[in-house]
Amino acid sequence: MSRRVSSAELAAHATNESCWIVIHGDVYDVTDFHHPGGNDRLFERGGRDASAAFDAIGHSMHATKHMQALRVGQL
Repeated sequence: MSRRVSSAELAAHATNESCWIVIHGDVYDVTDFHHPGGNDRLFERGGRDASAAFDAIGHSMHATKHMQALRVGQL
C-alpha cells in the first residue's frame, strides 16, 4: 500500500533543504537529486505539482525509472 501525503505535508517541503514535488499524483523527494538541467528547475516547483513542467520537457525511460527511488507516496 502506498503512503498518502497530505497537501499540508507537501507544502512543508518547499525549500532547497527539503524539496518534494508532485508528478501525476505521485510525490517525490528531489532534495538530493542532481537534475541535468539544474536543480533550480526542481526547487522552484517545491511543494507543488510539477506535472505540466515534467510533461513539457519530455523525459527518457531511464529518468522515469530512476524516479521510483525518489518516490515518497501519493498525494
